[in-house]
Amino acid sequence: MMLRIRNQEVQVKPWAPKRGGKCPILPLPMGAHGFNHSIDIIRSIAVVRDRTLLERKHIRQFILNSMNVKRTVNPILWSNTGMEYLLLLQLLIAESPFISTDCQHSSRNADPSCFMCYQASSTIDYCFEFINNHKNNKCVVNLPPVNTQTTLTGYYQNCRGLRTKLSTLKCNVASNNFVFIILTETWLDPDIYDPELGFDNYIIYRCDRNSLTSSCSRGDGVLIAIHIDFPSKRIPISCNNIEHLFISFSINNEPFIVGGVYFPPSSPDISYVNYTSTVGDLVNSFVNANFILCGDFNLPNIYWSNDSQGLVNNVFNTHGTLLDLIFANSNHIKINTFSDPLVPEDKYHPSLSIDIISTSNLPSSNTVDLIDLVFLKRRAHAIFKSSRNPIDYREFSLLRAKYKLMSKNCYKKFIELTESQLCANSKVFWKFIKKNKSSNDIPKTVHFNDLISTNDKEVSDLFAKQFSSVYTEQSINHNSTIPHLFYDLPSNCFIELSFIESGLSKLSGDKSIGPDGLSGKFLYMLKSVLSYPLSLLFRKSLDEGIYPDRLGYIAKLFDSLVLKSIGPAVSSILIDEQHGFRPGRSTNTCNIVFSSYLSDAFNNRSQVDVIYMDFSKAFDRVDHTLLIDVLLNSGFGEPLLSWFQSYLRDRKQIVDVHGSKSVIIDATSGVPQGGHLSPLLFAIFVNNIKKVISHSHFLLFADDLKLFLKIDSLNDCYLLQNDINSLVTWANEHHLKLNFLKCHSMSFYRTRDRFDYSYSINAIPFMRSKNKVLDLGNTFDRELNFHSHFDNICCKALKMLGFIKRISNEFKLTSPIKTLYCAYVRSILEYGAVVWDPSTSCGKDQIERVQRKFINYSAFILRIDHPPHDYTPILNKLGLSSLVDRRKVADLKFFRLLMMGVLILLSYFP
Repeated sequence: MMLRIRNQEVQVKPWAPKRGGKCPILPLPMGAHGFNHSIDIIRSIAVVRDRTLLERKHIRQFILNSMNVKRTVNPILWSNTGMEYLLLLQLLIAESPFISTDCQHSSRNADPSCFMCYQASSTIDYCFEFINNHKNNKCVVNLPPVNTQTTLTGYYQNCRGLRTKLSTLKCNVASNNFVFIILTETWLDPDIYDPELGFDNYIIYRCDRNSLTSSCSRGDGVLIAIHIDFPSKRIPISCNNIEHLFISFSINNEPFIVGGVYFPPSSPDISYVNYTSTVGDLVNSFVNANFILCGDFNLPNIYWSNDSQGLVNNVFNTHGTLLDLIFANSNHIKINTFSDPLVPEDKYHPSLSIDIISTSNLPSSNTVDLIDLVFLKRRAHAIFKSSRNPIDYREFSLLRAKYKLMSKNCYKKFIELTESQLCANSKVFWKFIKKNKSSNDIPKTVHFNDLISTNDKEVSDLFAKQFSSVYTEQSINHNSTIPHLFYDLPSNCFIELSFIESGLSKLSGDKSIGPDGLSGKFLYMLKSVLSYPLSLLFRKSLDEGIYPDRLGYIAKLFDSLVLKSIGPAVSSILIDEQHGFRPGRSTNTCNIVFSSYLSDAFNNRSQVDVIYMDFSKAFDRVDHTLLIDVLLNSGFGEPLLSWFQSYLRDRKQIVDVHGSKSVIIDATSGVPQGGHLSPLLFAIFVNNIKKVISHSHFLLFADDLKLFLKIDSLNDCYLLQNDINSLVTWANEHHLKLNFLKCHSMSFYRTRDRFDYSYSINAIPFMRSKNKVLDLGNTFDRELNFHSHFDNICCKALKMLGFIKRISNEFKLTSPIKTLYCAYVRSILEYGAVVWDPSTSCGKDQIERVQRKFINYSAFILRIDHPPHDYTPILNKLGLSSLVDRRKVADLKFFRLLMMGVLILLSYFP
């Protein structure tokens, strides 16, 4: 047959290939440019099927060229790719069963019912109009206004795994504005952080696969995301052996409950019975709620007839079965296939849109370019859904194609810009990483006791009530039987003007705002003006023993200067067992002292029993009256003692949630949270603990306490128990509450015979850790071989390495990938290495294997050539050393600092 395209005649032969046959070659007409081009033509297909790879290639190239091509006088000179795409469409027309035989197929007087007219008019004329109206990548296509405010849309899909589809998911979630999104078979686990999924404007609820719901090593999982404009909360369910979620939210005060569930194939009947029982209980409990329950029920052998009771509509998969089911108790819900799925569809599970008829308005986007195009795409889609006109579909399809291309390009440029900012503006880079790693947002719904609120003001009040519930009333009379340690401590402190200038100079990059509305950077810019007035203010405050109550941001500077003045004198009188917040002490020094004690005991074939004790809210429960008494008996004099008393008492506190402030509450106890002086004051408060421990040894890191003793006979157990009793008495006199649920005991030994004594507090036995315990970030096992620690850090590091791979799979530069590895993976593998440095090749290889996985990944991403199993070229390219060599260097540095006296260890342990 002959087709006329803009006065050019083309011979097209109708052709119906066999399955698997190759496509013929169709010659293109000789254009004004003199090109003679041939292309492979696609096979004859139904209009509703997915495009082939060849079609996608031509369409993609067509859109790329069309963005910058302007219409010329002679349309035939338009574009080679445009001609290819046009002829592809004409071939589809030639073999389409939808061509009207009574139509003249005029592009100017198109018949909407004729497929030929649709192609001729929309593909040629509309494409030119579309391209001309897109200037500077900003869409200005005029679409008629459509009222989309009466329908809210939800989304359901069985996605068959999200791990490899995160980039696609992020882009597509941003292009839609669903009320809720339900995904099954997510294949997620706790290694995947919520922010990685890209649900920026949604509250995410997950039920990942676990040992209670499945015995499979991977797969399964349910996720529900609710838009932040609709306050939501998770409904607790007692049945935990099914992967399901139920979330409640409201639209215009109308309650909704959405549920998601996944049943693995060949699930037992009892699972379905338990699920239906759970749903029945919910329906009875929420009688006025609209239920929408979605899931993959894996019931392929059930025949669903059109006259089934309550069956409104159905969407079968390509095999003609219904695996995904949606149940609802409302007539105002409509189910359709979704033309633009969030992730590529599985042939067994089509994506579904769930339309809810409502008068609510979805929030509008307030960005430009890409989001403008999103809005236009939605409007075009709404027009097509209402008209079902092929021309309207073509408009929507082109807008959708351009959005996808623009979205991918924008994301690619964003990634390139982000990784390039590591050196120029590192805050931009780390903000991107942290946003994908964790979420610090306050939940929309906050619970406190029996109170529930979604209002910011009420939420701030609930937080204030929670904080105030921790504080205790001050004691009036205090008669302690425990002697204090008296020292010659300063009665005043002196702050030089240069110290104030130096402190203000450190605020150059501090943009945080104080309660007075002033930022640190503002104070830095006025440092030359403020230094002298502040020195007069600080001097007057210290001399009169009165702490100003309206210092605002300057209070932090004042506290740090007082600490700098009195810190050396106070640190010298603290007990050697205190390793927290002191120069020359750390978790490493604390654990080295402890592990040395264990090693000496093992050399003598002795057992060591350890009691780990935890004080509940220790920093918030410090009694101000007792603390002032301790400061007095420790040697502080006036006016500094009165200054401390003014510093602690009559403190007020408010909670700010998104700009809404709570009621003012009184901080009747405790040292100020985040204050520079708080750790020092707490260390002084517990400094006399040594007087009550007579037989055992102990170590402190701030408020973390462990009590331990070599056990060679049953009498040693009695001595340790006596010290426990004395410690409980000391805690009661200091109004410190022991958190019994976090207190436990453990025995370290390498012998067959051991003493199994049950230690207790007030006749209540401690919980006993059998084989291992986590102590200040290091896992100690009973034989001190650290095998459990190696397993823990390798497992944790591999999880973080998986996060880095997912977040950096499009990075092209060496420094960002290396920086992420050093910050998130290597830091885990090297924390406390001076304590547990492996002595066996097995332990060394286990840890080194994690770095090798990163090296292989880096070589693939950065295209670094290297011989098989030779990692030296990659290490040299990245500027990395083996972990074994780094631990040796760390040991030598630690020993050097120890010999220089920079680090301090106890010397009295045998």
